[in-house]
Amino acid sequence: MHNLSSVLVAYKQSSRKNSSDEASTPAETISRSHSQQGSEGEVEHAVKAIATVQSELNSLEVSQTQALTEILKKYKELKKPVYSRRQEAIKQVPEFWFKVLLAHPAIGEHISDPDQGALRHLTAVEVVDVTEERLDGAREEESEGGQEQGGGRILPDYRVNFYFSPNVYFENSVLWKEFRFRNDEATVSASEVLWKDTQESKGLQETLVPHLLAQDPVPENVQPSFFSIFHAEDRDLEMGDVLKEEVWRDPVGIYLSADFEEEGEEGEEGEEGEEGEEDGRTGRG
Repeated sequence: MHNLSSVLVAYKQSSRKNSSDEASTPAETISRSHSQQGSEGEVEHAVKAIATVQSELNSLEVSQTQALTEILKKYKELKKPVYSRRQEAIKQVPEFWFKVLLAHPAIGEHISDPDQGALRHLTAVEVVDVTEERLDGAREEESEGGQEQGGGRILPDYRVNFYFSPNVYFENSVLWKEFRFRNDEATVSASEVLWKDTQESKGLQETLVPHLLAQDPVPENVQPSFFSIFHAEDRDLEMGDVLKEEVWRDPVGIYLSADFEEEGEEGEEGEEGEEGEEDGRTGRG
């Protein structure tokens, strides 16, 4: 097999020999070096051998993707009844999902006071895999990208469903947000919120991002509504990732991270203390 030094020597010799002719290209020089150290037939045979091995590697990559897809499908089915049992248990905890969202630092900061009234009607959160099962080249590239970025996320397309009990804010029993990925580009869509004609609903709508941006000047001291994520122009991928990877995977861990009962007790104690101080001041008067 030729080495780099021999190629450089051949190039220099060729340059001196053909100094009065048209300059040789690097490819032509390497080709001449091949002919000096081995026949064209030998080189062609070696290249074919490399191509054969590469074809085997490509086939293994496809088989690997197919095998991983089957494994994911299997465990997706195994998880379904477990998720159902989890949701049945969650129903026994008042306002569980509302408190989980409020307790998560990346989501709670986006929940305004008007949002809280509507989110108290949130009965369930669900993440559903909506990826088409096809193994073309683009999907294989996406699968590899998912593994590098998120620890084995081979099927990244998903929808987040929010289920609500009847309320005075909107007609929808389900609101959803969908995320699809193709060739490193994200497509985000959402359900349309069917707002009711009530004072509570109107108050919440006034804090939606599109409504705030339409004002001149734009209000500075108004907390934008969490429900702005259902606007057609919202492309917050980070919010979707947090909902899928953290809220959906371990909601009870988030719930336990915030001591709601202790906060309630502190609030009651604070109120009692204020009343006691007020009585004391009244007695002294």
